[in-house]
Amino acid sequence: MHCHTCKSSKDDLIYESDYWIVLLHKSQGYIGRCMIDLKRHAESLSDLTKDEWEDFISLIKKLEAALKKSFMATTFNLTFMMNDAFQEKPYNPHVHWHLRARYRNQFSDKFAVARQLPLAALSLINRFYSVITAV
Repeated sequence: MHCHTCKSSKDDLIYESDYWIVLLHKSQGYIGRCMIDLKRHAESLSDLTKDEWEDFISLIKKLEAALKKSFMATTFNLTFMMNDAFQEKPYNPHVHWHLRARYRNQFSDKFAVARQLPLAALSLINRFYSVITAV
């Protein structure tokens, strides 16, 4: 069965833990937005092992600290929505999360930042990577 997440490119890899990979999301309307993908294929949260959950919590702590230090994020939205996995048959969900850093003072033109992502992505990834690996 084809799984989009399992076969997707890891070009925007920011960080990797024992059980999860963190990818910079292509849409940076919220600076530092990431996707957190389980390394193995699992279709439901109830499929996660205790070790995967514990690693996830540790990873979230690292990501939040890195986003606060790198970009002065003030809070975070963490979402788990499997809607797209059920748009077409055969259904094939893959456990993943979306992490959006939120800011007390939103950037004045967040869309300008998103449009510049191809030019700024390397710098953004390098800055974030250097902080998260130090946390």
